[in-house]
Amino acid sequence: MNHPAHIMPRLTRETLRIVAADLDAWAAVSGDHNPIHFDASQAQAIGIERPFAHGMLVLHPIKSRMTPLLFSVQDTGWACMDFRFRLPVFLDELLTLDLMPNQKALSLTLTDGAKNLLIIGQIMHGNPHSPAGALAQRTACVGADDIALAQRALAGRHLFAAPRIWVQLETLAFRRFLSAVDTIDFASGILAMLDMPEVSPPTTAHVVQTRNTVFVNTAAVARGVTLETCETSFRVADRKITQNACFGRVDLEVTQAEELLLRSGLNFTIRFVTLKDIACTGRSQT
Repeated sequence: MNHPAHIMPRLTRETLRIVAADLDAWAAVSGDHNPIHFDASQAQAIGIERPFAHGMLVLHPIKSRMTPLLFSVQDTGWACMDFRFRLPVFLDELLTLDLMPNQKALSLTLTDGAKNLLIIGQIMHGNPHSPAGALAQRTACVGADDIALAQRALAGRHLFAAPRIWVQLETLAFRRFLSAVDTIDFASGILAMLDMPEVSPPTTAHVVQTRNTVFVNTAAVARGVTLETCETSFRVADRKITQNACFGRVDLEVTQAEELLLRSGLNFTIRFVTLKDIACTGRSQT
C-alpha cells in the first residue's frame, strides 16, 4: 500500500463553507430529509446544539476535489476513500481541509475555525471485499429523471461545482437507497431496512451517519461511464443492536454492463432517545 514517491503531494490545504441553501439542495437531490439536519429540537435530542450538515453532503465536494489523487494512488484498478465522522459540521463555519501524506495512505482532516477535528479520512489502494449480507436489493437503472433532478437541485451551488462522474453516481445510488426508506419517519424506515425492531413512545430513534468507505474502479471509470447505462443497488452488509442504539452498514453498488464501478459503504448509528434526553445540548460526537 506504499505510494510511489512521484505521486505523493506535499501538505495541501483548501477551505469550504456550507450554508443553509446547500442543505436544501442536498435534501432535494438525495432525498435525505433526516430532521436532525433541519430541526433544532431533533438535533438537541441527540446532544447536538443545533442542526448540522448531512455527512454525505460534506463529503460530496471533498470527494470531487480529491479525485485526481484518488486516481493517482491506484495501481490495480481500484482505489479507496475512507471517512470517519468525529463531530458535526455546522453551517456558516469556515472549514479547512488538509491533505497529508504518510507511509500507508494520504490522510485527510476537516477542521473548523476552533481547530475541532470534524472528519478524518484516507485515500489509499484497496480492492472491495466480496459482498457480505443479503443479495443486492432494488436494482434499478439510473433514470433520466434522476439526473435532471440532480442537475436542477445543485445548479448554481458553488459547493457542488464540477462534480466528478463517480461522485454523481454515488449520489444517485444514495438517492435510490433512500427512496426505499420511509420518508415520513426516517429513523423507522432505516430500522426497517436493517430488519431491526421499531421503537415506540416515549422512546424515539435518530439516525446519524458515522462512516463512509467508498471503493472506486478507477480503470473502468477512466474508460468512460454513461450515467443512463448504469444500475444501482444496495445490500444490508452488517447490523447489531445494543440497549441504547443500533448499528448498521449498507453497501451501495453501481454497475455498468455488469461491471462493478463503485461500492460505497454507509455506517449508521441509530440512537434511542427518551423525552428527558431532549434537554441535552452541546457539540457531541456524531
